[in-house]
Amino acid sequence: TCLQGELDCSRTQIVFRSPALESPGHKIVQISSSLLQTPLTLTVEYTPPCDFVLFCQKYALVFDYKKMLSNPTLTCSAEYCLNPTNIGDPVLTSFSPSSGLTSGGTIIKVNISDLPVFFVEDLSATVAFGTSSTFADIV
Repeated sequence: TCLQGELDCSRTQIVFRSPALESPGHKIVQISSSLLQTPLTLTVEYTPPCDFVLFCQKYALVFDYKKMLSNPTLTCSAEYCLNPTNIGDPVLTSFSPSSGLTSGGTIIKVNISDLPVFFVEDLSATVAFGTSSTFADIV
């Protein structure tokens, strides 16, 4: 029984962030309080998320990261894989500026269509001069 004016006396919903677990399966969750005679108990099924990169590679396909961003799921499905032959060849559509200082530091913006790369870490840029070259930072 709640006393009149008591704060948060009739809570009907508790929201909590589930912790990361090392193994899948059914786990027992207990909600307790010094005001409860016995803890409230529920069972939650934990499933590991799909490793889409490995899943797609098994079928000689590539992970469709854009689809995952627009429609996330944890379950492995071929819907989230692309046939690499269906991906167009990358085409350089524009870049600017077309000149920079020899001291470096010029930011060059490059627009490319059909580039099958989703993470900047998967890219590299090399600036060639004569018979030498040097790596540029991707930003």
